[in-house]
Amino acid sequence: MVVMKLRAARDRKRMLHGKCEGRKGYLEVAPEVIARVKRLRRKPKGGKRLTCEQVAEELNKQGMRSLGGYPFMSGLIRKILSTRQR
Repeated sequence: MVVMKLRAARDRKRMLHGKCEGRKGYLEVAPEVIARVKRLRRKPKGGKRLTCEQVAEELNKQGMRSLGGYPFMSGLIRKILSTRQR
């Protein structure tokens, strides 16, 4: 009985918000980080695109931290860029 109530509640929340379980990602917690990463990674006119390592260095210089409170690393930048954002 309780299991059915909880399942129905999760289904309702999923219908409204699209997600109700699991860890929150950057899109839900810090969408400005995604925008800043994409802006830094964009290729400037007549220039070269920054590598993921360079983007991570720039974010760390700006004092930004990952969701876990650690400095950004290139692997996390790659993961943010490769994850399909809704």
